[in-house]
Order: sequence, then structure tokens, then C-alpha cells
Amino acid sequence: MHVMISSTGRDLGAYRQAALEVCNSLGLQPIAMEFFEAMGVGATDGSKRKLATADVYVGIFAYRYGYVEAGHHHAVTEIEFNHAGELGLERLCFLSDPKYPWPPEAIDPDRARIEAFRQQ
Repeated sequence: MHVMISSTGRDLGAYRQAALEVCNSLGLQPIAMEFFEAMGVGATDGSKRKLATADVYVGIFAYRYGYVEAGHHHAVTEIEFNHAGELGLERLCFLSDPKYPWPPEAIDPDRARIEAFRQQ
């Protein structure tokens, strides 16, 4: 089974690593940006191509909205989430607990976009 792991990278590296380790320990094949080769397309199209090979989507979300590629209106992570839904994949999402202290440098100053995305 192929598992797409989706999140922002700079702030959630340890959580992504944990998800990769769990996949590997269960004999699942993780699909993650850490392993993406140069595909000759933008980040958004590349992620959507990889997502098309997944059996399940796992989203990990905290307080950074993430990279919005030129020509797109949403972050790559949100586009992956929406595309997984369009593909009919089961979406398993994990949100950071608002009661858990989070490093200020890992929080967007304007949280409107990430909060709207988290509500989805």
C-alpha cells in the first residue's frame, strides 16, 4: 500500500520522519517529498502526479500554511489535500493540538489561511 505523506517541511520535519518510520515498520510504501526526484514540472504538478499513485493520504498540519507556487492560489499542501479528495482517497489528517506549545518561528504571522485550511 502506498501512503502519501503531506505537510509543510520546515516546521514538521520530525513529524514527517516519524510518519515515514511508521510506514516502513508496517511494510507500507511512503510517498514523501523527501524522496521526490527532479520531475521537470513544478512542485504542485509533481505532488499531484505522485499522489495519483497513492492508496491513502496522510496529512500533518500545524500553523504554517506553506509554499504557494507561482500561478496557484493555494499552498501545495492544501492542493494535495483537495486532490486526494478528488481522487477518492481516504484522507487521514492529524492536527497539532492548540493547547500544545508551538515554537513562534513555526507559526505564520497571519494565520487566516492555515486556520481556514485546518477547518476543512
